[in-house]
Amino acid sequence: MRILIISTFFPPLNSIASLRPYSWAKRWVEQGHQVTVLTMDSQQDPGVALQLPLEGFEIISIAAPSWVQKLKGGYRREEKAETTSSSTRSITSLIKKNILHLFQTLRHTKGVFNACRMPDFTDLWISPALRAVKEKGEWDLVVSTAGPYAVHLVAHQLKKRGQAKRWIADYRDTWSDNYIYPGIFPFNYIERKLEPYLMRRADLITTVSVPFAESLASRYGVRKVEPVENGFDTDDLAVLPLETYFPDDRKVRIVHTGSIYLGKRDPTPLFQAIAELARDPKNVPLLERLEVLFVGLHHANLEKLIAEHCVEKWVKIVGFVSREDALRMQRDADLLLFLPWNDKSVDGVLSGKIFEYLFSGTPIIAVGGGGIEASQQLILDASAGFVLNSVKEIKALVVKALNEEVPSCIANRAFINRYDRKVWPTIY
Repeated sequence: MRILIISTFFPPLNSIASLRPYSWAKRWVEQGHQVTVLTMDSQQDPGVALQLPLEGFEIISIAAPSWVQKLKGGYRREEKAETTSSSTRSITSLIKKNILHLFQTLRHTKGVFNACRMPDFTDLWISPALRAVKEKGEWDLVVSTAGPYAVHLVAHQLKKRGQAKRWIADYRDTWSDNYIYPGIFPFNYIERKLEPYLMRRADLITTVSVPFAESLASRYGVRKVEPVENGFDTDDLAVLPLETYFPDDRKVRIVHTGSIYLGKRDPTPLFQAIAELARDPKNVPLLERLEVLFVGLHHANLEKLIAEHCVEKWVKIVGFVSREDALRMQRDADLLLFLPWNDKSVDGVLSGKIFEYLFSGTPIIAVGGGGIEASQQLILDASAGFVLNSVKEIKALVVKALNEEVPSCIANRAFINRYDRKVWPTIY
């Protein structure tokens, strides 16, 4: 079978979003299929790039227009220059700063130019991508995995011009009803009309959880929606160095990897628990052993929260690391911190990170959320950790951890192994 995977996220780009399409390419090649990947040139920093084998399938990598790359580079340099005193700035620099601030506000509050809502930089990738595969013949199956939505537009055109016998539209994240970003008018109106038009022409829709699948089926009035969870490739653990990542200093380390979204994933209850413990003199010697590490690129208001709760002594922001180091930190931590999506109107947010956590073998503490949603239920079903909905519960578990008294988690390996990407269901 000839299969085309369309994804703007793909190795070596170091993103959790790269791993879903990569695992499909890898497994389908192993099953004897001829696989091509149509993606976007990532220009990934070699120091943190995903070091994954790319043999066995063809990769067609299309760069964004050069002016877009220059624009991105420019606003990233301006972001780094934000620490410059305003008194030393020229009028031109201040104008640029205000434009940058508006642009970043729109990206991080509305989702535009952020790979999920209209308009987006990947709109300019669509035509070059279609041209790149025009002479490649017909595929038995085309799989487009979004966001950004541009991949679905490419797949739809391939189906329309007869290059795709069947089309699977996959959603890692939702589009016109995105649970993080509302978009902006009039583009969000266009999205609400365009998305159903496209999805009714797909042969199958897949997404990361049962609640998301039910929502998509209801909104489009179709039955052809299947949940295909993110899962985890255990090959990634097998190649990790055996040496422990952390020094042998008897510290109890709680590690969080991944992004934090303003008001949606909130570590405040943990910080409140640490602050309350620190106010009791008898806990001061105990807390000397505590270290909480936040690993990743996007941390929203994390620095502000750390300062507000005066927990700088124990809570550190590590920043972006290689995937290998992130997996080692998960494996070698004492506890993994999971922050559930705390908007009760949304259920079904099952990121790739929760599956990394499950396969790490390290106990998970899910903090906050105000109730049991999909990710917390997964942790409980896997017997892989603890769901802590109050500061009192968090304090008690932290004290136990510092006293080396955390109850052991006898994980349900049979349940967890359902999400090994080696045994994923065939979706074509």
